[in-house]
Amino acid sequence: MGLVLSIVLLVAPPATTHHWAQVSLDRAGRRYWQALAPRSVFEIKDPLERDAELQRRVRDADAREANGGGCPAGMVRVKGLMPDSTQVVARQNAACEDAAWRPQYLCTKFDERKLALPPARAKPLDTCVDRYEFPNVPGEFPGVLLSFDDGMKICASQGKHLCTEDEWTFACEGERALPYPYGYSRYVDPSSRFPDHVVQGDGCNIDVIRHGLRFDPKRMLKNKWSVEAVVEIDRLWAGTRAGERAKCVSPFGVYDITGNVEEWVDRSGSSHRSVLKGGYWSPVESRCQPGNAFHGPGHAYYQTGFRCCAPPL
Repeated sequence: MGLVLSIVLLVAPPATTHHWAQVSLDRAGRRYWQALAPRSVFEIKDPLERDAELQRRVRDADAREANGGGCPAGMVRVKGLMPDSTQVVARQNAACEDAAWRPQYLCTKFDERKLALPPARAKPLDTCVDRYEFPNVPGEFPGVLLSFDDGMKICASQGKHLCTEDEWTFACEGERALPYPYGYSRYVDPSSRFPDHVVQGDGCNIDVIRHGLRFDPKRMLKNKWSVEAVVEIDRLWAGTRAGERAKCVSPFGVYDITGNVEEWVDRSGSSHRSVLKGGYWSPVESRCQPGNAFHGPGHAYYQTGFRCCAPPL
């Protein structure tokens, strides 16, 4: 796993409805906020017992999914020909079936026939991708308030790297360049339309509408390790546990790659490397291709997380 838990500080502010932990990863002081699931592995105090449970969960997921061949434990093999992103975006922009749709808006359904032809350009890609969002533990919630810099350092400490944009996008869309990891429609029911329908059950954790919530970002960011900070995080919290959404899985078998938390990727070779992909539980863009490059590497917010990649063994 490469996940070293030296301290777990349990935090249950009276204003929250969730149980939260501040998890310290190592002696260098890297830490993050973790919502605790029922019977969370993070509540096991004995380090040996906790590590054994972590390994058991990962081993069981690897055996059940059977898609990690040649990859470290807890990772999925992502191998094939990646279609050219410029071509994919142009084709998708021409294939949205929504009336009066424009590229900057959400598209609820794409014409599969217009996207069925093989791409004119593609490149080989072979990598390993974390099956779930960090901390990549089956049955646990994703960590939040994590920056691009945090992701780079934490992945490196595990012998991995923060996923590049191409690695992440290919893990999401597959060789068919699906607009969404699960297909061509934004919702499980293709006839439904936002905001009349919010995905429930085992579809991706997107479009959860929470109106009228008061949120103070200054209070959260003034001291992000304070109880006040986690109270603000929790006001907008709508995360779900790793593997809980059985249909929110990519063609390669990567879970929650759209929705749940927004994930940092590395736009290598660019002057602005820190990019957020996949959207989160809010009604925002949750397709495979678009990226949000408006934030710097130190930016961290109530919904920001990441996943790691690594070369095959």
